[in-house]
Amino acid sequence: MVCFTPVAFSASYANSLWSEIAFRITQSGGPLGTLIILLITGYSYTLAQVTYRQKTLVFIKSVTGLVLIFGLFNYVNEGYTKPVLKRHRPSHEFMLKQTGELNQIDSLYRLSRKQRQIFFDTLTKENVVKFKQIDPEILTLWVQESGFAFPSGHAFNAFLLAMVLAYAIYYN
Repeated sequence: MVCFTPVAFSASYANSLWSEIAFRITQSGGPLGTLIILLITGYSYTLAQVTYRQKTLVFIKSVTGLVLIFGLFNYVNEGYTKPVLKRHRPSHEFMLKQTGELNQIDSLYRLSRKQRQIFFDTLTKENVVKFKQIDPEILTLWVQESGFAFPSGHAFNAFLLAMVLAYAIYYN
């Protein structure tokens, strides 16, 4: 089934183990997953230190620095890059296509994020049958993530995290 569907929707089927695994992997690049990995990375930097004071200082400095760097990149991505590129979310296009309202997509992206969330929440509740094949947790995420799609914040975080972890491994 995965091989014959578009990549964006290859892990969205209700009650599917593959959907659950893919969802968790994707979420590891989200805010909570990123924070956990940054804390682990900060801890790994402390391993080379001898005293508790040195470990604490290195941990605080490294985590603070990493959070600031990731926060800055997120701010630039969400505040500047995405609004300039204006790439609609494939999930939103799919949802509108399912309900025959794809022609509304440009006007929807003129609304605020909160208004788009309300619109898509209402859309899914009024068209339950059309979305029954989609995993409810994934559908909820599609409603919540109402900003522009590209560049992906999760992919962006995953790349930065890979670089940070590679440095942490090299450092130790």
